[in-house]
Amino acid sequence: MCMCVRQARLSADNSLLIAPRGLMHDEVTASSLVKVDMQGSVIDDGTTTFGVDDAAASLHAAVYSASNSVMCVLHIASPAVLSV
Repeated sequence: MCMCVRQARLSADNSLLIAPRGLMHDEVTASSLVKVDMQGSVIDDGTTTFGVDDAAASLHAAVYSASNSVMCVLHIASPAVLSV
């Protein structure tokens, strides 16, 4: 089973850290994370120039905006979940 955190909310300024598009899960490092605001606009590119998936950033921002208590969304990719 793969459980990958590719984004998380920063409580200090209500922004998100998102893994850049184009990196495999095991290639993502803390310094490569891209910081975006709740509208999906890039605040800090991190150490890459890959950018982020705009659709994913918008979806994550919508989930975070729904509740201030949500700090992280997990993506679960197990065979059972993928089959559904």
